[in-house]
Amino acid sequence: MSFIKPELLLAMDARKYEVTKRIANESLTIEDVLAGLQGIIEGIYPIRPAYPLPYQLVAPHRQIQRATEFLALCGGEVSTWSIPEVPHFVPRTSTELLLLAIYLPDEGELTGEQHTAKSWWDFIVPPIGFSKKLLHPLYSDFTQLRLVSGIEHRPGIRWVVFDPSANLGKSPKVCWEDPNVLPTLAGPEVLMALAYFPEWVSTWADDCSPQPDLSGYQANSGSKWDYCPCFMRWDKGHELQLLALNAADGSTNWASPSVRDLSTE
Repeated sequence: MSFIKPELLLAMDARKYEVTKRIANESLTIEDVLAGLQGIIEGIYPIRPAYPLPYQLVAPHRQIQRATEFLALCGGEVSTWSIPEVPHFVPRTSTELLLLAIYLPDEGELTGEQHTAKSWWDFIVPPIGFSKKLLHPLYSDFTQLRLVSGIEHRPGIRWVVFDPSANLGKSPKVCWEDPNVLPTLAGPEVLMALAYFPEWVSTWADDCSPQPDLSGYQANSGSKWDYCPCFMRWDKGHELQLLALNAADGSTNWASPSVRDLSTE
């Protein structure tokens, strides 16, 4: 028998525990688990590996620390906002995680959603060796951003559930046209996730986790709100880029992350 690395055995044990936990809370059926295990025994393996989520290791208390720093930078009444207790959380998919979301009020000429986007973009610290760059002139001041109709901006701070791999391969336009998907689309939450989990960027690859569209937002292309902001990692230039693309464009390497508000469930 060849030597098996101890960390791989620990990873397998962790997955066994997670499966057992989800059977107990009924988010997985034991029938599905048994069928999946039988597939492994018979040598029927997934074509692609499951998306790694190193940022799941960022515990809520670390998010709270970063959120406290963000609130302090905002100043004014926002800096006095209290952070709610960490809620009970049962994931519905293998890639869902808790996210501490902070949505800001209007400021000057910026609407609340624009103020939120600008502030979180400014707060993002790119991975070591990378710079961050706005590639589209629409984002010089974030005034050409708006939330998609059907998504409400509610200033405040609350825990939400964020799924970075939702709607894989769908274009933002397809997501906007689906009445069941549209209300769940993440916009500012993608910026928040990058601020909390900068290592997320290192997982963006063909055989890893998808790059995110911010499909909860629309951008003005000059005459129409038919662009959608998205993130891209440019390795050659060592840049984390925020740009805008035609919302009809889709790719198997991009996802439109979803968000659900635990406070309304």
